[in-house]
Parts: sequence; structure tokens; C-alpha cells
Amino acid sequence: MRIKLGKACRDFNVEISAIVKELENNGIFLDDANPNTRISGEEYELIAKSFGRETSLFALTWQEDKFGLDPISNREEVNSHGWDRLRNDIIIALPTRYILIPKDQSCDSFSFWTREDFATNCPMAVVDGKVVREKLKDPTGTIPVLPYISDDKVQPLREKPQGVFRLPNQLNSSKVTVVDSIDLSSLN
Repeated sequence: MRIKLGKACRDFNVEISAIVKELENNGIFLDDANPNTRISGEEYELIAKSFGRETSLFALTWQEDKFGLDPISNREEVNSHGWDRLRNDIIIALPTRYILIPKDQSCDSFSFWTREDFATNCPMAVVDGKVVREKLKDPTGTIPVLPYISDDKVQPLREKPQGVFRLPNQLNSSKVTVVDSIDLSSLN
């Protein structure tokens, strides 16, 4: 089975150059590296071992921790940073804690670790700037969050007051009024 390189990039959320470099490190050289280049199933498995979505997670550093106890405001915080459209699970490294944000956000809470608990419970979890998911143990707690609603079932998170921006009903008339005419032959 041959798979397009672009699909592999989407599956593992990495750039083509990173995949090409990983293949070259393993002795596989591609003549043309573009999204339509096809790779074999064995090459795809090799990429999956290096960038697999179940083995390691990207750790994004973030300066502010705005997560609280309100699930609605927590969902708005996740959506405002684009974390609601993730291709893979990620770890958000905040100043006080690490939060695991899963790809499938149909859950009602996210697990988190304080920096101290992360250092004691998961000392070997960080490898080359990535967090190995299988080595994550005993979260400190959970953050309540409103489950993500897919695009086909979009509903507002908070009710907006009705009638605030309503325009008065206007009658649309189908009568056309000719104001003037243009002589196109005189334009030359």
C-alpha cells in the first residue's frame, strides 16, 4: 500500500522536511519530496515509530494560566488558542502546571500535573522536548471543560441577548427606477 507524503504529514502533524530528514537518517532517500510523493507502508511505519501520535506529544509552552473552575470559560480559553482543532494530543506547559489536551475533546475534563508532581511522578516522560504519553502517571487533578461540539452541531456557548442588533423590517420593492443613461459609443 502506498501512502501520500501529505497524508503522513497530516496524520502526525509534522512538516514534510521533518519526515524527509527522518527517512534519510534511516537510509531512505526520496527523489522528489512533495505532498503527492508516495511512500511505502514500511516507510510509513518507520515514520509512525518516530512521530507516532500515541508515543510522544508536543509540549507547548504558554505564559498565562487562565484555566479555572468554570467549564464554559475553560472551553472558551481552549477555543481562543485553537486547541479545539488539534490533530494530535498535546501537553500545554504553563508556569505552574502541565495540562494534557486530547485530540478528541468530547470529554468533560482535562488532566493536569503540577510542576512538582510532574517531576516526581513522571521523571522520564520528557524525551527530546516531547512528552512520552505512556510514561505519564497519576495526574494531580482535572480541569472541568465544556465538551467540544463538532461543526455540524454548533451551538453557542453562552446565550446572546435577542434583539440587540435587529434591524427594522424593510419592504423590498421590485420596482426599478431608471435615473439616467450612458452613451457607450462616446467613450472612445
